[in-house]
Amino acid sequence: MSKFRIGCLTAGIIILLSVGAVFAAVNIGGNGNGSASEPLSSSSISTSFSIPLIDSDNDGFSDWFEENIAGYDPNIPNDRYIILYFRILEDPGSIPYAIEKPTKFFIKKGGVPLENIITLAQEEAYDTNLQNAIEQIAEKSDKNDIVFLKIGTHGTSGGFSGNVKYTLLDEWLDQIEAKVVIVVIMACHSEAALPILKEGGCPRIVYAHTSGEFIGTLGNDLRYSAIADGQYGNGDGYVSIKEVESYLTFHIAPAPKPTWGFIQGTDTSNIADQIYLTDYKIPS
Repeated sequence: MSKFRIGCLTAGIIILLSVGAVFAAVNIGGNGNGSASEPLSSSSISTSFSIPLIDSDNDGFSDWFEENIAGYDPNIPNDRYIILYFRILEDPGSIPYAIEKPTKFFIKKGGVPLENIITLAQEEAYDTNLQNAIEQIAEKSDKNDIVFLKIGTHGTSGGFSGNVKYTLLDEWLDQIEAKVVIVVIMACHSEAALPILKEGGCPRIVYAHTSGEFIGTLGNDLRYSAIADGQYGNGDGYVSIKEVESYLTFHIAPAPKPTWGFIQGTDTSNIADQIYLTDYKIPS
């Protein structure tokens, strides 16, 4: 890896695959370099306090959060790298929800730099571009970092639209060194990805049959995140990956359109309760 870090943290990967769901839209060039369709600027660390919090390692997580909530070392950067993949060619109207909204959430509320977010939308979402995006991240990430992959498209038991096979995705992800890789899949038959993707070179967390509501529960939709932390979590005001999982597993949205309760996942390292994608504080 290109970065020098002091100390080490348990390696891991969380995988979240999300196919055929509602996403937001920032387009990437054909070379997979993550250029956005509109300018977005990174904001300061999100906090409900009126005074700025210190971020000694400049990773977007405040020192207070790392020491008191996540249990990370505030002097060792835990950089986050995100890939948003969306391919439903017959539904261009979903692009603003599939790419743009999640991108803005991670920048404005999560403190993730725009350059750490790669988006692949519609015609640009296919096997070669996804492989290139993963290889770009593999060149930058180290054992302290968190990688998040969200996939939304059509799927089969062997892979998903864009000519991506789960077996090949597994091989590409093995190139990444990270604290954890998170993969979320919303696609038909996406549960077939779990046994293939569940283990790799570093810890992985993989979920099938979830997409936009996963980002919402992280903090993009306070209706979800408040319940996830307050009813299914420890009530500390921050949402861990485990709290997202618990909410989406056990909470059933009211009729006439119940939507949760069908998420499937795997966390072979049993670390989801220790992993946070943002330090966004739920307003009290």
